[in-house]
Amino acid sequence: MGYGLSGLGRIVLLISSSWIAVFVWKLIDRTGEGIRTAPRDALISEAGGKKKQGRVFGFHKMMDMLGASLGIGIAYLILRMSEDQNVNDVA
Repeated sequence: MGYGLSGLGRIVLLISSSWIAVFVWKLIDRTGEGIRTAPRDALISEAGGKKKQGRVFGFHKMMDMLGASLGIGIAYLILRMSEDQNVNDVA
């Protein structure tokens, strides 16, 4: 449900044309995050046991940051390839 609310919030952001719509987006997005964060953290904590909690939370954070970095890199490459195609189409 939390991920669904965050996805719905993204749709609201796409159609927003005022600060009120952006506020509604942020409200829906934060509600979704609040719903999904506690159960996710409980699953991570359970997976690591008492002795490895720091390790599993560190691994989760590392993978989160890696995904964000790779996402930016992939988006950059897609934009560069798109830009190169547009230049070749005009020439």
